[in-house]
Amino acid sequence: MKYLKMFGLAAVAAVALALLGAGSASATVLCKENIVPCTEAKVYPAKTNVTATVEPKTSMVFKDTGGNTLNTCLGSRIEGETENVGSKEKAVIIPLAQLSFFECTFATFVRELGKLEIDYTGPETRGTFTLKKTKVTINTGIFGSCVYGVGEPAIDIGTAKGTTEKPATLTVSTVVSKLEGAVCPLTVVWGASYEFTEPTPLYFKEKISGE
Repeated sequence: MKYLKMFGLAAVAAVALALLGAGSASATVLCKENIVPCTEAKVYPAKTNVTATVEPKTSMVFKDTGGNTLNTCLGSRIEGETENVGSKEKAVIIPLAQLSFFECTFATFVRELGKLEIDYTGPETRGTFTLKKTKVTINTGIFGSCVYGVGEPAIDIGTAKGTTEKPATLTVSTVVSKLEGAVCPLTVVWGASYEFTEPTPLYFKEKISGE
C-alpha cells in the first residue's frame, strides 16, 4: 500500500510537471516595454525593421589580435527586417538588408550579407547576437585587399542591452577570420558600440506562451 501511494504521488507530480512545461514554452522576442514576461500586445511582430548605427562620438575598429589597428570607421549601419517573432530555438532571425561601413581609414565594403540571430540571455533585458554567412572586404594600403567573414555555424558577435535611459545598444567584440588575402592578418577583432534607432523603445525579452 505504501508503494502504491508513493507511485500515485509520483504520477501526480509527473503530470503536474508536464502541464507546467506545456504552459511555459518560451521564445526570444523584441519587446516594446521593459516587462517580464513580454505580453502579446507588447511584442514587435515579424517584418519589423531593425536599424542600428555606431554610437555618436565613437568609432568602429578592426584590430589584429596583437592590438594593432588595421582599420577605423567613424560610421557603420546594420539593418534588416525580423523574419520571425521567436522560433522554437528561441532566436529572432534578421536577414541583413544592409551592413555598411563609412568614413573609414581604408575603403571597406560588404561582399556578402548574412543573418543575425538574437537570443534572450537576461536578466537586464539582454540579448546575445550571432552572425553567419557574411563577408567584408578591406582595401588596405599595406596588405592589399583583405577579406574577412564568417560562414556557418554562426559566431557570437556581442551582447545587446535595452535601458529606459537611452536607446538599446549592441556592444560588438568578436574575432573574425581571414578568407582571402595572402599577407593579411589571419584574424581581426571587430569592435564597436551600436545604438538601435529603430524600433524604439526596444527591449530583449522572453515571452511565455501557452498559458
